[in-house]
Amino acid sequence: DIKNIGYALVDIVSLMNEDGSFDFLELDSDTIDKVFTSISELGIVEKFVPIAISYVLSTSDVVELFDEMGIDPSDLGLEDIENWGGEFKILGDILSAFMEIGLTEEDFNDFTNIEITSDLIEKIDNFTEVLFTSNIIKKAIPVLAKYGIDQIPSEYAELIKIPNETDSEYWQNELKPLLKAALALLSTGILDLTEEGSDIQEILSGL
Repeated sequence: DIKNIGYALVDIVSLMNEDGSFDFLELDSDTIDKVFTSISELGIVEKFVPIAISYVLSTSDVVELFDEMGIDPSDLGLEDIENWGGEFKILGDILSAFMEIGLTEEDFNDFTNIEITSDLIEKIDNFTEVLFTSNIIKKAIPVLAKYGIDQIPSEYAELIKIPNETDSEYWQNELKPLLKAALALLSTGILDLTEEGSDIQEILSGL
């Protein structure tokens, strides 16, 4: 494990700028894959992560957050994960697939810069497929979808029915057109998430 930790640290340092920071949108997908592969091979991951998650979920701030969201942490299925090393490897695959889409900081500052092409659509579909190889994502999507609907004004929310569906293929098929539709609305300026002072703008400015 000591040797693997050394490899992981070397890979992590290779992603950093000189000041120790990360430019997320500039990260190299191959290096991301190496970093998460190195982490996934650490034996301590299987022992440490379940303990860390159990501790985090028991803290007052997290308990309060889930209570406010009306989410039962057990619905996320974190206690059912048997291979945390595999989940870390998949997380690297997800980040790599996202980086392959090729969105830049300029795109996030102004989504109308994005040109919708068949290649871009193919990469978005690939990202969605990789996303659903994660057991965490499979469990989380239905839970978060219900929470999202609960935030919509009731006169609109009642028009949207979230099925009691846990099959990952169903949600994967639902998410693909949703992501493409959202991107189309953003690229044409119909949907604007970059308004000054908005929470989304603050998040994007940190990427």
